[in-house]
Formats: sequence, structure tokens, C-alpha cells
Amino acid sequence: LIYLGIKAWRTEVAPLDVSDGALPPAVSLAALFRGGFAIGISNPKLILFAAAFLPQFVTPTQPQAPQFAILVATFAVVESFWYAVYALGG
Repeated sequence: LIYLGIKAWRTEVAPLDVSDGALPPAVSLAALFRGGFAIGISNPKLILFAAAFLPQFVTPTQPQAPQFAILVATFAVVESFWYAVYALGG
């Protein structure tokens, strides 16, 4: 990382030419979702968090699927709220 940082710092910066009016290629919403989902599901921090934290709130004598569904839905709502706060703050 240090090498890449020094290399980026020492590289000549070329001006961006936007006079030709060329737009970047359009990307579908499905492709954006797939890319984001693949990155999120492969995040080891999220996997470790879910494996270590969520089972503490599951009662073994009750059906587990509804309990996990409620936990995941609650986590998704809270995360979405904080991402919205970050986005509006930025």
C-alpha cells in the first residue's frame, strides 16, 4: 500500500478532457445491485458479526427461522437508517 500511495503521489496528473461529450456507458440497476450484493455478502466482518452476535438472541426452544428473519430485518432497517444519515450528512 505504501508503494501504491507513493506511485500515485508521484504520477503526473493529466487534465480530464470532457469536450468530446462522451458519456460513460450506462449500467443497469440490476448490475449495480449484483455487484454491491456480491461485495457485501463476501465481507468477512459481516459474516463474523452475524455468526457471533445474532445467535445470542435466538431461543433454541422456539422456531429459529422466524427469529432470524426478525433479527435480519431489524439489522437491515437500522443499517439503512445509518446509511441514509451518512448520505444526507455528506
